[in-house]
Amino acid sequence: MHVQSINELKSYIVFCYADFYPAGGMNDFIASFDSEEEAIQFTLEKMKEGGLGMNILDTVNGKVIYL
Repeated sequence: MHVQSINELKSYIVFCYADFYPAGGMNDFIASFDSEEEAIQFTLEKMKEGGLGMNILDTVNGKVIYL
């Protein structure tokens, strides 16, 4: 189980889900980062495991980064 206080969330929030069965919403939350670059680097490394869909929520600019 992954527990992180909402007060600890950083600006770039990463969501990861199995391609065949996403849990949805915050159940897919795995990490948050201070910079877009950190979030993208983490996401690309995690995607090497295969079978994962991943998105980054950019709370600074109000956009979703699809990888």
